[in-house]
Amino acid sequence: MKFFHGRMRALSAVLVFSVSSIFPLKSWAVDQPLITPEGEERVVIFHYNDLHGRIERLARMATVVREARQQHRHVYLLCAGDNFSGNPVVDQAEPRGEPVLKLLNALGIQAMVLGNHEFDYGQDVLQRFVGLARVPVLCANMNTSDANWDAVKPFVRIETKAGPVLTILGLIQVEPDSGIPSAHPSRLSGLNFLDPIKTATRLRGNLAGDGVRIALSHLGYATDRQLAEAVPELDVIVGGHSHTVLDSGVVHNGVLIVQAGAHGDYLGRVDLFLYKGAVSRSEAGLIQLESVEPAADILAMVTEFENNPVMERVVVTLPRPLVDKTELGNWICDLLCRRLNLDIAFHNAGGVRVKRLDGEVNLKTIYRMLPFQNLVVQMQLYPREIRGLIETDVAKHGKVDLLMSGLRLRIKRTPAGKIVNIDLLDDQGKPLDENRRYTVGFNSYIAASYHFEHEDPGKSLEMTTAAAVIEYLESGRPPIPADPALRVVEEVHGGDLSGVAARSEDPLETGKDPFALSSPAGNLMADAMREESDSQVALFPSRLLVPGIRIDAGSFIGPAQVRAMYKHTAKNGIQVVKISGGALQAFLLERVRFRKGLDVQVSGLSCSFYRNKNGVVDRAVCRLADGSVLDKEQMLRVVFCDYDFDRYYQIKPAVMEPRRKDLTLETLLLTYLAKHPRLDGELSAPRMVIRDTAVPE
Repeated sequence: MKFFHGRMRALSAVLVFSVSSIFPLKSWAVDQPLITPEGEERVVIFHYNDLHGRIERLARMATVVREARQQHRHVYLLCAGDNFSGNPVVDQAEPRGEPVLKLLNALGIQAMVLGNHEFDYGQDVLQRFVGLARVPVLCANMNTSDANWDAVKPFVRIETKAGPVLTILGLIQVEPDSGIPSAHPSRLSGLNFLDPIKTATRLRGNLAGDGVRIALSHLGYATDRQLAEAVPELDVIVGGHSHTVLDSGVVHNGVLIVQAGAHGDYLGRVDLFLYKGAVSRSEAGLIQLESVEPAADILAMVTEFENNPVMERVVVTLPRPLVDKTELGNWICDLLCRRLNLDIAFHNAGGVRVKRLDGEVNLKTIYRMLPFQNLVVQMQLYPREIRGLIETDVAKHGKVDLLMSGLRLRIKRTPAGKIVNIDLLDDQGKPLDENRRYTVGFNSYIAASYHFEHEDPGKSLEMTTAAAVIEYLESGRPPIPADPALRVVEEVHGGDLSGVAARSEDPLETGKDPFALSSPAGNLMADAMREESDSQVALFPSRLLVPGIRIDAGSFIGPAQVRAMYKHTAKNGIQVVKISGGALQAFLLERVRFRKGLDVQVSGLSCSFYRNKNGVVDRAVCRLADGSVLDKEQMLRVVFCDYDFDRYYQIKPAVMEPRRKDLTLETLLLTYLAKHPRLDGELSAPRMVIRDTAVPE
């Protein structure tokens, strides 16, 4: 046990394993009896975060919380932010967000912190929400001196007649480059945001005394760890924003950190045991809400809100699925060009909130895909100004993140990765006229957040992106087929390629859906990670593959191609650990179940996953590179992407090796390519598959 400032803390998770899973998420059973030893007082805290409008989940939460309140005296429900944006039943309600307000008031929560998406409807709507909510709304690092925000408090102290005191501090994330949360800048006018860690440190005096000290955080898991280091007086950090599934919580610097994923898939539960007024020990876990019976009264309210036949109206039937954000975003831009008579349209990838459209698409789905109500802004731009926009985009994201229509980009880089030229081409591949102004449209988020030089200040077309898409689809005009062609091509230009580039005998592809298959590009990165770290097995996150990239056989593969195929490799590094074969196989199975696809790309290993008769993946067979079946007792040296290891994976390795802070995934891969100037055809062979059979081969 760890002693800190005279208070004893120990984390002991009560676990209930799902019958159908070899390596399930650790979770509380809903009806699990909990016994408090004599002399201790129990405080039960339920928590959720990043609901994003999935109001149907609140009915299931109500069942769990109400049952607990029948068993225990001190039961609290906390929300760690982002109730809005993601469900048109909520986003298109009048007033906007009204279903969440009424349901939270009926449910009875004790505190919530503002998340960045709480600002999506504008300050007037949010101020109304805060004023009518029967719950303290917290945000300590928002300076409201220039705006009317008296109802938002930095912290709340909850006292009971004969029980412990809860002090709850609220914090919202702030982007380091802009100094504001991840929201449309125009919706934050008059508000100033402070560094959350410095704010919490300054307010730590409010955490003095006995009772329970909680940070209700919409900072993300990585920043929560920094908060635990800066303010170790905290007993618990109830987190949100990063959508991290912390199945039994993590103790960092003596502080318990919890987070419950997103979208109401889970309800978190923390049991704190107090002895003589101070927390002595804690238990944490997650409840999988899918199996919980919804509370009848809350479900009736949800059903009434969702009973909107207009939202079920089909606006288009797609001839084939659109399977990733690149394809979806480009299709959206195509529709904007047609509806608004634009020469060129742009849309940011982060503003596309679904990953697939298929068959009949109704209004609800369009609003779910484009929930932010950003207006379309039109500007008359010269090609040099369009280049400025692209360069700003690359500076922000390390690659071209914008999706587009009416434009093709050919980007030339040096072998070291520096951009030397951006060719702007029309749909026929002809260069744009440098002396002509083009009519360009993009959403108001891009207009406010991307700072580039342009003569025309632009004008709002007073129409949201979603409305423009819907109007075109319902206009009776011919449907626009999705164009699978890549609209951004990168080339290595000039310099000596011998030491930094290789050629592949087969095409290198990332795949339309990186989670659907084991791809050559994913295999390549995993091979490089394994060899350069001298590990037996390597796991590379599929989410870091850029969908739809193809590099033809015989082409050079250098820095430009690396940046085209992968995301965030210039920032992320590696973490090498030693774990057992059984733990590795269980981890892979759990990630497949969580992602409902292939969450990682592998090297040194091949795995087949099998669905049972209910369509649930419940079995895995893994083999090492030599063909031998994975020995569950064997200790293996395994290399992970460090960011995902820290933020998303709940692994307790036998050994965790020190990190090389100077080694990024990009550097590692380029070093590997220098050693292997010709890549063989083994990269094309699938290494991970999901099979529709209940019986392994």
